[in-house]
Amino acid sequence: MHVDAREHDQASIRTDVCIIGAGAAGITLAVALMNSGRRTLLVESGGFERTTEHDLLNAAETPTIGGGYLSGSRVRIFGGTTSHWTGFCLPLSAATFAERPWVPDSGWPIDGTELHPFYERACIQIGIDPWDPDACDPIPSPELPRLSLASPSDEFETRVYQIRRRTHFGDQFRDMLTEADDVTLLTHATCTELRASERAVDHALLRTLTGKRIEVQANAFVLATGGIENARLLLASTQGRPKGLGNDRDLVGRYYMDHPELLVGEALLWPGWDLDLYAGHRLEDRLVQMGAMFTTTAHQRARGLLQAGIQLGRAGSRWGNPQTHATDHAVAAAAFWLDCARGGAREGACVPSAQKTSLFVRSEQAPAPDNRVTLAEERDAFDTPLPRLQWRMNELDCVSLQHTVQAFGDALLREGLGRLRSFLTHTDLRHVDTIYGPSLTDEQRERINLEQRPTILVWGHHMGTTRMSDDPARGVVDRHCQVHGVDNLHVAGSSVFPTGGAANPTLTIVALALRLADRLRTARS
Repeated sequence: MHVDAREHDQASIRTDVCIIGAGAAGITLAVALMNSGRRTLLVESGGFERTTEHDLLNAAETPTIGGGYLSGSRVRIFGGTTSHWTGFCLPLSAATFAERPWVPDSGWPIDGTELHPFYERACIQIGIDPWDPDACDPIPSPELPRLSLASPSDEFETRVYQIRRRTHFGDQFRDMLTEADDVTLLTHATCTELRASERAVDHALLRTLTGKRIEVQANAFVLATGGIENARLLLASTQGRPKGLGNDRDLVGRYYMDHPELLVGEALLWPGWDLDLYAGHRLEDRLVQMGAMFTTTAHQRARGLLQAGIQLGRAGSRWGNPQTHATDHAVAAAAFWLDCARGGAREGACVPSAQKTSLFVRSEQAPAPDNRVTLAEERDAFDTPLPRLQWRMNELDCVSLQHTVQAFGDALLREGLGRLRSFLTHTDLRHVDTIYGPSLTDEQRERINLEQRPTILVWGHHMGTTRMSDDPARGVVDRHCQVHGVDNLHVAGSSVFPTGGAANPTLTIVALALRLADRLRTARS
């Protein structure tokens, strides 16, 4: 059933499970809870179409990063950011879950193997093939040539993305949820506060832009509003808790992470290498497989590095010419990923002579407590403090990016495959411009071209602000994604990631939501 909160005539709602946020995590949870014997209320701040008035609710202070970053990477609409998701899917590597001595505050409280069955279910939901849990390939594996950079120290391995294009969860699951007898979708309702007693949330306060207020009581609440809003809502819920809900240890909002990406150079590969897998291998109209070269766990351990993946962009394609300045490629990088998602990279044939390719590196970011979301003085239309994001790349982030490029160039020479010209020789990554990739404005493009500076792209993968740990002194939620000290409050989405790896987060977000749904289905009322 669908209810528009602006037309709802009741001041309160009683339900079994209240899910706040209808993006990838919230919709997955609601679908998985259908026919569970529990009434579910799915709350969405926006409606079925994007509007300017709801976009304004995404205002934020971003003193250390471009002003369009948070507004461009958050959408208040049924389906959330899946409405413009490029569909890149890859499980997190086993190393992402492990405690790594060279990465401060690393380690998940769950083993990666625990997510294997949920990854498989997530693949079914998204409409892609499952991955072999002991390898880097989907099943069936693409039968295409690969760059061999394994010797002598196993520095790189090919991992294969699956790209499901036009995967808008709002379109995919709208009819299913609005026709369900045990699910109510409430749109145009913004949660502004959670009010709690000593050990549990009593009710959530919802408001509409037309002035209505609705209180929701539930046996269980789930925050699924994204890595920024999850933290903001907990911090803004101060009744009886001056520091915010779940924030007794001052951890809510800390350890914010994204996936920095940079065009780092160009490679000249000698004749005979088929790059079809790395340029995007189309399986069907909506499904593409694409290889990327990732640093191996052994190499990361030996050098004390974060995870990173190198994506090859073929010369002469629509996303840029490798002979132009690096900053031109920074602008083109967003179009590169979007074109790959559309399968455009598979259109052209391989050139018979040596091939020039652009090299893009997407890196894991180390969890750092000073990278964080706090509350600003300025407030939104509901008088809720705006989020304020403090974000920088630290020394380990920069060293990992630079070393990965150097190691890749050395491997090309060593294996007799080609050579690399890096654009990072005299670059201090801590002082380059940072912009949000998929939503470059004409003004940003002009600024980059005029300044001729390398630019780090960040993709709005908001991770880490309600990190998972069984120790309340190290995390906001436990291994079951339950907020420490609040018995009926859970958090869904990438804000619970203690580390982010180098793979896109949506597949893992869906897998964790399915895992949480199983827990809520079997929990006592």
